[in-house]
Amino acid sequence: MDNNTLRREIANLLANGFTQAEIAAKAGIRQNTISRYVNGLTHLRFNTALKLIAFVRNERQRGRDAISTQTDAHS
Repeated sequence: MDNNTLRREIANLLANGFTQAEIAAKAGIRQNTISRYVNGLTHLRFNTALKLIAFVRNERQRGRDAISTQTDAHS
């Protein structure tokens, strides 16, 4: 996942109800890192980027799982 894609994914999560604090806590990083990153004030360290990518992928999977569960319940 490239930098621009990750930034869009985080912005999308924020637009859909996540807070910076929630994302930071779940990703294991500081809230101010999220703030500075989404506002374009900093670049992420490699390890921090990996943590955010893992979090985003996990949230995507959870979203798919929720959709699958809803679809299965209607079958």
